[in-house]
Amino acid sequence: MSIIKKIMRFKEVFFPTRKNLGGYGSNTYIEFPVYISCPKSVFMEADTRLRGGTKILCSEHSSVTIKQYTVVGMNCMIIPNKHTSTVGIPQILLGISGINDSNNDVVIGEDVWIGSNVTIMGNVNVGRGCICGACSLVTKSIPPYAIVVGSPAKIIGVKFSIDQIIEHEKVLYSEEKRLSRDYLEELFKQYYSNVRIFGVTTDFTPEHIERLKLCARKRKFTKKDYFEKLSNLNKNV
Repeated sequence: MSIIKKIMRFKEVFFPTRKNLGGYGSNTYIEFPVYISCPKSVFMEADTRLRGGTKILCSEHSSVTIKQYTVVGMNCMIIPNKHTSTVGIPQILLGISGINDSNNDVVIGEDVWIGSNVTIMGNVNVGRGCICGACSLVTKSIPPYAIVVGSPAKIIGVKFSIDQIIEHEKVLYSEEKRLSRDYLEELFKQYYSNVRIFGVTTDFTPEHIERLKLCARKRKFTKKDYFEKLSNLNKNV
């Protein structure tokens, strides 16, 4: 590889811009330094943030999708691929050869918070609205709105009640994209019957609204009808 190609490769991997990615929406933000081994395999939807220190170790045979409103915290690790120990191949050659690799995908749903120093392994779907506590190791898919911590990560709570989720999604999503009450009732029956609800409902004051508007300007938040829907929610609180 020529010196120029090496420099271009270094820049693409250690300083990837949105245009290096496989796909991106409006207001996607990548905070340097990050490391993405194959930027074309990473897809970031609108209003998403990838904080500094994060490493995504993907290949052209795997993908990482980060959906709308989601923030990946500092120093996280996302590893879609898995090497398989193979007779006759030493570790120093195993990873780079790709022989018998398991190439999987990672999907991080909408409105998710991935805390700092979280590791997410391959073939994992982090459901909409989840919170992954700092330093967690996520090895299995997580249902929507779960709060998980630990190594391996386990459910310790749920972000909102069913009624809170319904109200929350009225603000963030169009009607066809919202989770139904029937689905949520089954979800709670399966996962959340004996866990704590962490989120709250609040009556937004004018000061709250002004603070949110300032934050939206700073983050260049793209959801145009957000404050109209938030005002409607405020009337129902």
